[in-house]
This record gives sequence, structure tokens and C-alpha cells, in this order.
Amino acid sequence: MVLKELQARLQENFVPSASEGLDATFCLAMASETLTFRIRAQSLEFINLKSSVCDATFYFENVHAADDLLFGRHDVLTTFMEGKFRADGYLMWAFRLMAMFRNTTLQRSP
Repeated sequence: MVLKELQARLQENFVPSASEGLDATFCLAMASETLTFRIRAQSLEFINLKSSVCDATFYFENVHAADDLLFGRHDVLTTFMEGKFRADGYLMWAFRLMAMFRNTTLQRSP
């Protein structure tokens, strides 16, 4: 999977109601690639900005790991504890991020 495929999957699976009240810019950093998007007014907009302007940056080993976590094939807490996922910024937004893209592991996590 390449970054453009992940972007298309995120766009396709975005749940606007899960982003209610959120106005933030997020970065998904994978190896040497970064995908940046803004959530505002229950909409998703991909933008081309440097990670320094992100409210939160989520780091993954690679695009496949990001896809697995965001779309529920891996558990967020287990992945975090194994060091395969980390975040800078407001960590609680990680749970909002998972909900915005229909991550089924969010419902199973305590």
C-alpha cells in the first residue's frame, strides 16, 4: 500500500459525526512520508503542510501499520504498548482519530 491509497481509504471511511466539535490539524507520519489533514466543521481536508503545524502527530512504522490500526485490524492499546504507534500532541485525540475512520478496535478497548 502506498500513501495515496491510505489517503483514499481515509476519505472513503471518514465518519463526520465522530469529528463533531473538532477543529484540528493532524499528521500521520510513516517512515519518511507524512499525510496531513485538517478536521473542521465535520469535514476532512487533506493539506500539504509541514508537521510542525500539526496539533497532533501520530507515528507509525509504515503505511501498512497505519492502515491496520486505523481500520481496526490491530488494537490501538496493544500497538501503542508494543512501541509500534506513538503520538505527539494531545494523546486523547488518538481515540477520536480511530473513531473518525470507523476503527472497530476502539469499541473493544477499555
